[in-house]
Amino acid sequence: MLLNLTILQISQIILTYCCVFISFSGFADTCKARQYHSQVEISQVIDGDTFRLTSGQSVRLIGINTPEINHKNLADSEPLAREAKAYLSELIINDKVNLVLDSELVDKYNRMLAHVFNTKGENLQQALIAKGYADARVYGDNKKYWRCYFNTELKARNQHLGIWQHKKWKATLANKARAKINFDKAWFGYVSRVFRKDTTTWMVLENHLYVGINDLESDLFLKHFNFDQLVGKNVIVETKVAYKDKKWRGELRDIWQLFTPSQLSLLEKT
Repeated sequence: MLLNLTILQISQIILTYCCVFISFSGFADTCKARQYHSQVEISQVIDGDTFRLTSGQSVRLIGINTPEINHKNLADSEPLAREAKAYLSELIINDKVNLVLDSELVDKYNRMLAHVFNTKGENLQQALIAKGYADARVYGDNKKYWRCYFNTELKARNQHLGIWQHKKWKATLANKARAKINFDKAWFGYVSRVFRKDTTTWMVLENHLYVGINDLESDLFLKHFNFDQLVGKNVIVETKVAYKDKKWRGELRDIWQLFTPSQLSLLEKT
C-alpha cells in the first residue's frame, strides 16, 4: 500500500518498525535491505540527492552528496550536477520508491532523511556513487550502509569516474591548508611523522597539517589503528582545518574520513 509520509508521522513509523531496524543489523556491510519502512510516490526530482513526494514532503538521500544545481542559472551548476539529477530520475521506476529510515529522521531544512530503493530493489545511493555522480558522506548518526557506500566510492575514485575526473573533487595538498579554505575538505599528503601526546595521536601531513585522533572522541577502529605504519606514505584525510597554537590542525574521528594507500591506487598519482 502506498504511504505518503509527513514529518509528524515519522516518530510513529519508528515505533512501528523498530523490529525492522534490528533485522537490518546484519546487512551493515551491504547496500541491500531485507524490509522497507514504506513505499512513497514521487512528484518531482529536485537534484541528484533530493526529491519531493506527492504529499509535498521533500526527501534527502542520506549517506551521499551530489554536485549542486544552480536552479536560477543552470549554466553555473557544479560539474555533473544535471547528469546526477537525470540519472536519479532514470533509477526511479513508475514514480515509486521504497524508504529505509536511519537514526536521524529530519535535517535542518525539514527534509525527511532516508536510504532509498527503487521497485527493483536497487539502492539509489549506491547506484549514484558507482557512476561517480556522488561521494559517500556520513552525516550525524546516520551510519547505516556507510561501509557499502564507502567501498563503492573507492571503486569509482580508482576508476576516475564522474566527479573524480574533476579538479573540484580532487584532494588538496595538505601544505596548502589555510583559513580561506577552512571547511570540510579532502587533504592529500605524505605522513611526515606520528607522535602521541596525552590522549591524542597526531598524524602530521607534509610537515604542515596536524591531524588529531583523540582516544575519547574517535571511533573504535581508529583507537586501535597503527598510524606508525603510514609514516612516509600518502594518505587522504577529509576534515575541517583551523589554526591553533601556531599550527594548522584537523581532526580524525571516524574511519570513513581516512583513505590509505591500500585503498586508493590514485594516491600515488594525485
